[in-house]
Amino acid sequence: MKKMPEWFQGKLYSKGGVVSVDYLKKGDVHQKKIKMDKYALSMYHLIRGYQVIGKSRNMNALRGIAWIRENYQDICGELFPVKEDKKTMLKMIESSTSNFRNGIYRIFGNK
Repeated sequence: MKKMPEWFQGKLYSKGGVVSVDYLKKGDVHQKKIKMDKYALSMYHLIRGYQVIGKSRNMNALRGIAWIRENYQDICGELFPVKEDKKTMLKMIESSTSNFRNGIYRIFGNK
């Protein structure tokens, strides 16, 4: 049975649900529906909440993405598509504050 990590500060839903995710295909915006259990949906909404208020670099938002990547590999790429190549992402991390950079390395491993 899955359980939420200790640092999770969101609401744990009693049941799962479906979310719609926008994606581009040949220049047109399409939507894909993704079914999630209560754990994935709870974590996804926590992450999206941080993104909506402009705090997508919050440590718990980043931990949440890592948690979904680890526990829901089948939907992670659809929920959080990589929009930048690895080199660009590493450059962005290196230019960040040391606390943020060290937090990223703790979550995702050293470069």
